[in-house]
Amino acid sequence: MKRNRKYNKKMAMETSMNGLRHIVILLWIGFFSSVLFSQDCADGMDYMEYLNSDESICVPTDFSTTNQSQFQAFYYFNSVTINGAPIASDDWVGAFNGDICVGARQWDTDLCLSGVCDVPVMGYDAEHPDLEYTMGYMNSGDIPTFKIYDTSKDTYYDAASSEDIPGWANNTIFPSNSLNVVTGPGWSYDQ
Repeated sequence: MKRNRKYNKKMAMETSMNGLRHIVILLWIGFFSSVLFSQDCADGMDYMEYLNSDESICVPTDFSTTNQSQFQAFYYFNSVTINGAPIASDDWVGAFNGDICVGARQWDTDLCLSGVCDVPVMGYDAEHPDLEYTMGYMNSGDIPTFKIYDTSKDTYYDAASSEDIPGWANNTIFPSNSLNVVTGPGWSYDQ
């Protein structure tokens, strides 16, 4: 019996050590794969697997919480400016319902239809298995607000439209003239 107890203790210890080795190996693989395959983003940006793109991209932090919804509308703008100057191709426009980001687009007009870009604006999806997934997103008639992220300054600006923004409706396209930001004295929207 003594021999069996020693043997059983030794077996238990070896099994335990093998389990620990596997855990350490898995942690090591997880750590190094996250280091090797992660994307370094500039300050103010977060890495996302997908946001209106087939590839992984860096997205402004305040715009990185957007989830895809099957309910969407698209707001098009002919121009987006800060103090009258068009924003850069690495700047972003985000749509909000209150303080919840419900859509965003990098404003690279070379990639948009005839230089006119859209901002996809996601709606609340009561049919999604996880009701929190799109909680606070747009419902019919809600009016989104827009923000511009200036990448070079790592700054968010509230944007004003040249026209009244229409209320959100699913599967709808809303054309508009422009989004503008005025940041300092001596410049007005009328210029």
